[in-house]
Amino acid sequence: MANELNIALPTSGLTVTAQRYQSGSAVGSAISLTEVGSTGFYSGTMTGSAGTYQLAFRSAGANVGSGSIVWDGTAEVASSTLTAPQVRSELSVELGRLDASVSSRLAPSGTLATVTTLTNAPTVPTPSQIASQVRTELSSELAKVAALNTTRLGQCTTTEILGNLLAQANS
Repeated sequence: MANELNIALPTSGLTVTAQRYQSGSAVGSAISLTEVGSTGFYSGTMTGSAGTYQLAFRSAGANVGSGSIVWDGTAEVASSTLTAPQVRSELSVELGRLDASVSSRLAPSGTLATVTTLTNAPTVPTPSQIASQVRTELSSELAKVAALNTTRLGQCTTTEILGNLLAQANS
């Protein structure tokens, strides 16, 4: 049956094609549409086997429209003639394709399922390395305190030193 593919565009004189898709993949070659007069109304003849197709209408490399068609192999199936079992059947097929596509991408190589060691993680010091660093820092701080006390000690009188010691002992 001729002229199953139709699109009205605001521009006349274009070269328009329609590409059929199923499950996101192109099916067959692009179908040429011809303009009816110089009205901006383009029409073409659907080809291919029975199925539900998504259509992308293109002109000069740009998308100019989209649509869908249920095709019985020789003519478009009008939406009013679709029965519930036909819709369920088509839906079941398409959902099966969706499930296959999603589940096939669940765990690509080198992801969560195969990761066993961390990379680019900081090196964690051992307990003995931590103890050694603490000793180094403590030694450095004690040296500062000793230097401060020596300086301070030279500025204090014996009475002040004894008073401080007695105050600390009584507290």
